[in-house]
Amino acid sequence: PTTVAVLAEDLAAVLGVGVALLALIWTNYTSNPVFDAIGSIVVGSLLAGVAVYLILNNRSYLLGRSMNRQSLNRVLDTLWKDPVVKG
Repeated sequence: PTTVAVLAEDLAAVLGVGVALLALIWTNYTSNPVFDAIGSIVVGSLLAGVAVYLILNNRSYLLGRSMNRQSLNRVLDTLWKDPVVKG
């Protein structure tokens, strides 16, 4: 899940920079600030889309079912054997 999140965020960042660059070039070339506004809306929509994707993708990790009892006991045993945890 972490790799997917980092990849999605980085992809959105790179695409956002590309869209912003194109919007600024078109604004400068045409002297029409509408292209800058459109670019801002596109970048915002792109970031919102990635956020929704990550929310839907990671929701099950927060709201899903819990570990089975055997796995939970194994994790707890490992933690209690660590002297730092007992500290």
